[in-house]
Amino acid sequence: MSLSLSLSLSYEEETIIKKLEEIATFEYGYTAKADNKGEYRFIQTGDISKYGNILEQEKKYINLPDSIIEDKFLLKERDIIVARHGNCGRTAIFQSNEKTIFTNDLIRIKFNQETILPEYYWCFSQTPEYWNQVNNLIGGTVQPQFNANSLKEIQIPIPSLEKQKEIVKEKENDLLVINYQKQSIELLKEKQQKSLNNLW
Repeated sequence: MSLSLSLSLSYEEETIIKKLEEIATFEYGYTAKADNKGEYRFIQTGDISKYGNILEQEKKYINLPDSIIEDKFLLKERDIIVARHGNCGRTAIFQSNEKTIFTNDLIRIKFNQETILPEYYWCFSQTPEYWNQVNNLIGGTVQPQFNANSLKEIQIPIPSLEKQKEIVKEKENDLLVINYQKQSIELLKEKQQKSLNNLW
């Protein structure tokens, strides 16, 4: 089952189109070498799945020197982060209480929330409409990258805040179904493995 959501089916007459630079600002993360332990979790590009989730496997960590202001790089709940190298354009929403710093290969988007909800933008970032724009912006480059100059050109359909909330709720329902399917697949794999083990 695809996570893509065709937002074009949910547009209202009063939907407006805006470039991301009109409704948001951008911040780069912190440059450091990751370790297996430390005070802060260190999220990198490989930690964002193709479905826009932050992976919980193989976590890495860092410590910050005293000269670095923690708040400058500390992720807060509902923060949106985007990969600018490697998995260019992959977007996740941060929803954890764990103290977490994001790498310089990610961009944090800070929205005008009187216009657009972070959750709605995350939903939009999973759609074909979004990915068509990303591919056009990075296409033809020898070493693809999706920096803030590219990101600000993304055009977003913005309905009312109430409609945005409806779309987010619909997306959450989709995710519940998908997570159930994933769990069922894992249980089936475990059952098959047990059957194979019994043969020996």
